[in-house]
Amino acid sequence: MRAIGESFPLEAKEEFIESAISPGKVLYLFCTLSRETKNKFVVVVNPCEPFSYFLINSNIRLFIQKKPELTRCQILLKQEEHHFLTHDSYLDCTALLKTIPYEEAKEQISNDFSRISGDLNLRTRKEILRVVCSSKVFDPRDKDIILRNLEL
Repeated sequence: MRAIGESFPLEAKEEFIESAISPGKVLYLFCTLSRETKNKFVVVVNPCEPFSYFLINSNIRLFIQKKPELTRCQILLKQEEHHFLTHDSYLDCTALLKTIPYEEAKEQISNDFSRISGDLNLRTRKEILRVVCSSKVFDPRDKDIILRNLEL
């Protein structure tokens, strides 16, 4: 059986994928992290090169819990507000990650449209902006990219 994406004309498929990789979209991508490689929910911040994103985690990591300035950068995502989650989770706004090349993200989505998970709600986007504006953990260039791309 053919995947639904295989029936789209190439130009329409490219357009659809590019619209899915836009600020505030949640994708389920295969990521290489410091200790492991696995599928993770990510929130797109910058769809251009360098493709950048925040991670969604099930729990707040222990080393973050020990540092108040990092704990303030964790945003609770309630499962009932974000249909793609199976349980409450945390958006980790302590680091703007750039480990997945844009073309790789496009390829993952092209091979499996179900990797497009959804959108952050308006309240969460506002909370990201508030957290990033008050945070001292970001390089000024990254802070500018985040604020510019996620502004409402």
